[in-house]
Amino acid sequence: MRLLKHDGIMVITIDDCEVHRLKSLIADYFRDVEILGTVVIRNAPQARSTTRGFAVAHEYAVFIGRSEAAAIGRLQRSAEQMARYNNEDAKGPFEWVNFRKPGGLFTYRTARPKSFYPIYVTESSLRIPAMEWNPKRRDWEKNEPAHKRETVVWPIDSDGNERVWSWGVITARKSLSEMAVRRDQQGKLGVYRKLRPNTEGSLPVSWWENSIYSATEYGTNFLRRIVGKSQVFPFPKSIYAVRDAIRIAGGDRPDALILDFFAGSATTLNAVDLLNSIDGGRRR
Repeated sequence: MRLLKHDGIMVITIDDCEVHRLKSLIADYFRDVEILGTVVIRNAPQARSTTRGFAVAHEYAVFIGRSEAAAIGRLQRSAEQMARYNNEDAKGPFEWVNFRKPGGLFTYRTARPKSFYPIYVTESSLRIPAMEWNPKRRDWEKNEPAHKRETVVWPIDSDGNERVWSWGVITARKSLSEMAVRRDQQGKLGVYRKLRPNTEGSLPVSWWENSIYSATEYGTNFLRRIVGKSQVFPFPKSIYAVRDAIRIAGGDRPDALILDFFAGSATTLNAVDLLNSIDGGRRR
């Protein structure tokens, strides 16, 4: 740990048998660090037979930091993810999503009453009426009625539950250019907004199942194609799993220094070179 910078991140990959011992070791002997997250990597799509009755198909990657400055980075979106954003305007790509906030406990009116308010719409326009908040009733009081051709839309789902809008009244009024009226699947008028991809990439999830993380195909077989022999190194990682682990552990910094304590198959070196070739970085 003495080699780890205050904003650095250590990544340890480990299997089911030892992951609990590893976390206990960190908690007991390294009080100045914390576990930032644990990723489950499907590194054996075909699974490995065991004598215990389970075919093992995964390993763990534990991300450890030593200060609040150590922050998990983002991953570049795949072509499949970017395909969702199939519209574009002057600000860039986007997709239309329902303005009603999706899922979760805090998407109901009881939890966020100020985000439950009416929107007046026509086939081609929308507006938020003048309103005042009544703290006793915990409700918005409308100061103007809907026009004759306008329909009042509320964030109520198909089951009749009173949900909330994605933005509060003030934000919504400032962002009307990001909103539109569209017909939903039932043909009813609904309010939609433009959802844009984060330019920094997407937050990594805790379950990695992409086929490129296969340790057999992109570890063992990858090395065999390079050196011409099989089983030169035991259990090499997928170069892409290592690449993505480095990327979210701070590899987005073009001058990052990455230490490999084992350096057996040079997969880490290969992954660092791969990152540098992508963005012209100077990682070592």
